Amino acid sequence: MMDFKCIIGGCSTNPRAYCTCRQDFVFICPNHIVQHFDDNETLKHASMPMYRRITIEEKNQQISIYTSLYDSIKRIEDSISNCIVQVINAFTKLQNKYTKYFMKQKTFIEKMIEIVSKEEKKLIVPGYESQDFDHKGFMVYLEQMLVTLQPFCMKCVEEAEVYTKDLQSYKRFFLSIDKDREYFLSNGNLNEHVYFFKKGTKTFIEFNTHDLTYKESQIQVNENQGALAGICQLPGRKLFYTGGYDPNLDSTYIIDLISKTVEILPKCRQRACASATYYADSVYLFGGITDILIFSDRFDLKTRKWVNLANLPIALRDTSALVCRGFFIISNGYQNCLYRYNLNRNNYETLAVVNSSPHNVLIRDKGNYFYLAGASVFTSFEQNLQAWTKHNKNLTINSYETTCKPVTKGRNVYFNSYNIVYRFNMDDITIVEVKKFN
Repeated sequence: MMDFKCIIGGCSTNPRAYCTCRQDFVFICPNHIVQHFDDNETLKHASMPMYRRITIEEKNQQISIYTSLYDSIKRIEDSISNCIVQVINAFTKLQNKYTKYFMKQKTFIEKMIEIVSKEEKKLIVPGYESQDFDHKGFMVYLEQMLVTLQPFCMKCVEEAEVYTKDLQSYKRFFLSIDKDREYFLSNGNLNEHVYFFKKGTKTFIEFNTHDLTYKESQIQVNENQGALAGICQLPGRKLFYTGGYDPNLDSTYIIDLISKTVEILPKCRQRACASATYYADSVYLFGGITDILIFSDRFDLKTRKWVNLANLPIALRDTSALVCRGFFIISNGYQNCLYRYNLNRNNYETLAVVNSSPHNVLIRDKGNYFYLAGASVFTSFEQNLQAWTKHNKNLTINSYETTCKPVTKGRNVYFNSYNIVYRFNMDDITIVEVKKFN
């Protein structure tokens, strides 16, 4: 249980609100909220409740989840215990069989030694001679038995040790609060840098957003790549890449960013102009083109299969998606609105009415949101995503059709359009061309 303290020194009252004036938040009790504002007049404050009441539905849902999990633990425990008992019984039976076998063989050899020790003569009557024993053949058989059985047993021991060491406590599965919070404070993606293929080639570009250098690699994909493919980084420094325009492609790959090796995945529909968004072991894509698509899909990274999502309210292209808690914000090229996709319910609703453009990017900076749409920039904030305000400053570059996930470094945000890398600054609301690849 976390031990929160009121920001005012010496206060023993439990805080009930937090303030967003600092990146890591400030916690305040009800008695000191006004004092905190007065003491820090130069900061931008937004006081929010720390807790919310749990509904009966949520409580019942959580109880149902943990009850189901308990039942699964019991079922799996029983199944594994039965398997282990079967293995133990099989090895016990094997041990008993070999113990009896070797006892019998040793008894025979002991008798042979005794007989040979006492014999003075050997029977030589034709057809009645003493039967010779092939001791060399028997020895070869025994050695072969050892060669076959010993590696099998050792492999079983090694496998058992691996499973013993690999047991992971429930503690391992608590989500990292810091990482989880950072994910929802930033752009909701794992992209470290800007990645894309040069159009019409297999040349892969990694544009480093730290030092603004780049690397080119030849990637062993099956076809020359188009533009505006769905692309996003996955855990483990891997990259998901699907579709593309000119040529229209339906291929899907996972590219290892370290080794540059390629895993070929099941094909999706032909699609471009739809950003790919990673969330919770899946990659989501909404709409896009060849013809403008009403379809949405999810690629399950565990099963390596495509799953159809609910159709969009209307066919959309040039879609970007921003992960929020429990839902995605979806921008698009031509319908003057932002959509909300609800993850648990697998449905859509209109989030806000706002001008659209095929050249659009969704950006989040802590609780502040930016929506770039052509030359226009709209802003919103966490507590009221239904309201977006047009900034009084227009962008000097308004043509940047993209499916690239935005990468934030400080106050700058990087993304690419076709073979050009752009930089948007969140403070002075400017966009500039950083690098053009021929």
